[in-house]
This record gives sequence, C-alpha cells and structure tokens, in this order.
Amino acid sequence: MKKILILSDRYKPEDFLINELVDDWSKKGFQITVLTLVPTYPFGKVFNGYKNKLISRIVEGNIEIIRFRAVTGYRESKVKKVISFFNYLLCSTLYVLIMGWYYDKVFVYQVGALTIGIPGIVAKIYDKKVTIWSQDIWPDSVFPKGFVGVFKSILLRIIELLVKSVYSITDNIIVSCEPFTTVINKYVPQKKIYYCPNWAISESQGVIDPEFVLSDKINITFAGNINKWRSLDVIMHAFHEYNKLENKAQLNIVGDGSGLEELKNIKKNKGYDDVVFWGRVSSKQINNYFNVSDILLISLAPNPCYSLYLPAKFSTYLNTGKPILAVMNGAVPDLMRRYRVGVIAIPDDIENIKIALKNITSLSAADKKEIEVESERILMDHFDKKKIVEEITHIVCT
Repeated sequence: MKKILILSDRYKPEDFLINELVDDWSKKGFQITVLTLVPTYPFGKVFNGYKNKLISRIVEGNIEIIRFRAVTGYRESKVKKVISFFNYLLCSTLYVLIMGWYYDKVFVYQVGALTIGIPGIVAKIYDKKVTIWSQDIWPDSVFPKGFVGVFKSILLRIIELLVKSVYSITDNIIVSCEPFTTVINKYVPQKKIYYCPNWAISESQGVIDPEFVLSDKINITFAGNINKWRSLDVIMHAFHEYNKLENKAQLNIVGDGSGLEELKNIKKNKGYDDVVFWGRVSSKQINNYFNVSDILLISLAPNPCYSLYLPAKFSTYLNTGKPILAVMNGAVPDLMRRYRVGVIAIPDDIENIKIALKNITSLSAADKKEIEVESERILMDHFDKKKIVEEITHIVCT
C-alpha cells in the first residue's frame, strides 16, 4: 500500500479539487495523510463545527487529516495573509522533518504561495519523490495581487530564488494551465513539465430544486470568488448600459470575497437594480443557479499574468452546456476560438463588452444546441477527469 503525504493548506470542507483527488486515491487503496489548516477560506474565519486548535488529527478510513492552527482575518490584511503562508510553512516543515521518513511519496497541491513547496524540499533529506501540482504561477502572480513597495526589486530576487529552488529540487512538476510551462522553464529549462488541467468539480452535480428561480429575464450569472482581479465593476457598468434600454436581462453575482462590499456600494451608488448579489453558496447548491441561468460569466482583469490562467471555473461552466461569456484574455479565449461555446469580450473595454452582451443574448435555439454539443466535446478533449487523475497518479507513483 503506497503511503502518500499531501501538502495542501486547503482541504474539505473548503471547495478545492484536491478533495476529489484524495477521494480517488483513497479508493485505489493508498494510505494518505493530508497536512492542512483549520478551514477558513474564503471568509478568513474558522468554519462552524471546527475549533482553531494548535494541531488536531482525525482519521477517515485510510485518510489521515492533520490540521494546524489557522491565521484568521487575512481577507482584510495582506500582512496576515503573509503570516498565514509562513504559519503553514513552519508547521508542515516541522512535521516533515519528524515524519517524512514514513511516506513513499510527497504530493504538493499549490493553490497559493509557492512557499508550500518548501516542506516538500525538506522531504528530500529522506530521499522521497516529490511532485508539485501548481495552480498559481510565481513570481508573475505576486505583484498584481498587491505585494509591492519600495523593496519590490529585492523581494522579486528572493521570490525568484525560491521559485528556482523549489522547482529544481522537486522531482515532478505538473501545471494546471499550459502557459505556466513557459514561465517555469525560464528557471528550470532542463525539467520536463506535465500539463494536467482542472476538471469540473463533481459536487456541482447536486440535486436540482425545480422551484428555484432567479428572475423571469435572461439570467447572466457569475459564480466564484469576488475580488478586484475579476473586473466585475467594469462588467456591471457595461451590463447596465447595455440593459437599460430593453431591461431584458439580469446580472447575478454568486459568491463572496474581498471585493464584494465595494461592488455592493457601486450598485447602490449607481442604481444598478439589474444586478443582484446572492452571496456564497455551497458547491452542491450552485447547480440550481447554473440550471436556471441562460449565460455564465467568467472574467479576469487585463493583466499579462492573468492571461496565463485557465480557471477551474471554465470546465465547471462547460459541464452545464450553457453559453459562456468570457471577459478576459489568454487561455480561455484561445480555447473558445477553437470550440464554439460562447462569446469573448475584451476586459475593461465597455463598448466591446456591450457588443458581446448583445451577441450572446441574441443566440438562437440552434446556436445554444451547438454550444451544448461543443461543450461536451471540449470536456472530452481537454477536461476528462478520469484521464487527468490517471495521468497525475502515474506521474506521482512511477
């Protein structure tokens, strides 16, 4: 029985793909230990039913979950966010130093700071094979997220050293977005990098409530983490300008995040009555929103860094077969030009977004049927969960 140590600061009940990967490996009979934190994402508060203990341990079948005390309040404080990274780094490194000898393989699930790879490097003292699955690209993603200042150049050199060290010592590198390969190759040109994208989260197939409604208009729905990198303020303005003449659509924003209150204030001050905020819902409940939506919205700000990303939300949207409005540059529009699954708009270009809104709300029944077929085709070609999990398992275990 293979014993796998998983480094992931996010785990159930937080909604991340690592949950499904762990479940699949458990069914294969692997003995798994997950090193994680007390759940707090995305609110920065400890989830109901959990206590923020220094360390806790539970066992569920052949899955052992070890949780470390979490730093709270990081949503409102960049300092606390940095402290949170180092908190997990310290706790998990100490664990690996003491117990790393016990495991056959180490798997790093990186959805935030690349510092999570350091405990994996420590495991190399026991000659363990380490694989990292990068969901975020460093150093490119650091400064757009606000970690700037007078020490930017010094910080960049430190981060570049971290990037080179982690990726050089790691045995296998997997990326969730193919353009990440080009960035990482600058630091480790000799390394082979594997591309394994995010599949649609299975829990989004929850039971549908037949009485659930959003409005009797054309429902355009954004679902996910709400922050300044989504350009939702610009989209709200473009949508209102487009919609104010005919008033035939409603923009639904489902989720929570650091940018939510600002968007609510914009709605109030601008009188955007055709924009509705629904708050955060579970991955099982979200299927109700998808089911009654006519169009699904995905967006990212026009920063060169974000053009590298292929958000997991895209495959989840494809799973619904609904038309997608992509207000972003990069990997998602590139795929959408090959498969007709919706309409693309230029982020931060209000006139272009208005044109895209007009085009996507005017789709015929035949257009929508074609999109449904194309969505299934792109899922099979690029986001087949079984194939992706098999590929990751092969990379980790051989």
